[in-house]
Amino acid sequence: MDPPTLAELVTEVGISPALLDQKCSDEDLVSISEDLDWRGTAPHLGLSATDIEDIDCKRTEPEKRVETLRKWKQKYGFMAKYQTLIDVLLKTGNTSDAEKVCQLLKQKEDTGTQEAMPQRGTEPHRTVAATAEKVIHRGDKPSLVTLKKFPGQSGNFNVLERIGQNYNDFGTFLLQDDDGTKVSAIEAERLHNCPSICEDIVKKWLQGQGEQPVTYAVLVQCLRDAKLHTLADDIEGILQ
Repeated sequence: MDPPTLAELVTEVGISPALLDQKCSDEDLVSISEDLDWRGTAPHLGLSATDIEDIDCKRTEPEKRVETLRKWKQKYGFMAKYQTLIDVLLKTGNTSDAEKVCQLLKQKEDTGTQEAMPQRGTEPHRTVAATAEKVIHRGDKPSLVTLKKFPGQSGNFNVLERIGQNYNDFGTFLLQDDDGTKVSAIEAERLHNCPSICEDIVKKWLQGQGEQPVTYAVLVQCLRDAKLHTLADDIEGILQ
């Protein structure tokens, strides 16, 4: 018997399609992870080989299962939605886990504990701080202009300049350039001019020429993978 489709499962459980568009909560991810085949699911969630190696360093299987979903949420930000998770679980044969997600949403809907959705034609609530200055979210798409003048907690700084000569490792992770050909081509074109090379690496990523999603969350993770932890901390410190 073929597994149900996403639409069939939603109809069977009887949940509102609007709930599927919400970002997964940390509490739900812990519950969903209990029986998760994390190693088989991780690649389909868009996690890289490096991500999976990091997860595998956890001591216990329950920790690895939870970390898989948490890393997915961290990496994809606002795109880490219930719909995406359910779809991946169904496609990887984890029907029971997909049903668990739907049941969690149904329970929230029945008890009125799901996140409030702004009604059409109304503005979501904004804090005073958010209206005073632009809030940057982990799932937002960066721009080259912002990266060159990033609003850090102690003043603006140039992310590209701080990457500096570490562009090789950073570019390998950002562009998923395991054999180094992409970065080498940029080096040859830019005559090994460090600032220009770093800028071109970021430009290619921003233009979608790498396999990584274009979000601040991915940028921070790639900086950490390249051992640029202080820079990653400085960026992550102001992300919502």
